[in-house]
Amino acid sequence: METITNSLEMTFQASEGDNVKVTLYDQKADLTSETVLESMNNMVALEVLVNADGHLMDGAYGAKTIQKIENILF
Repeated sequence: METITNSLEMTFQASEGDNVKVTLYDQKADLTSETVLESMNNMVALEVLVNADGHLMDGAYGAKTIQKIENILF
């Protein structure tokens, strides 16, 4: 049996410290780069994302979709 899962990995940047990755599972199949960028910018504007050092994320760095295929043998 084969199982296919899709996820969206968004990376946010901070002016200080490490970037932060946020992964959404089972995202919409028809996402566009414009839609994702707009959503990421909206999240940054809310000032709710911080890195491990407590620094706010100040921009979208990148995003990618990931498809994972698992073959269940038994």
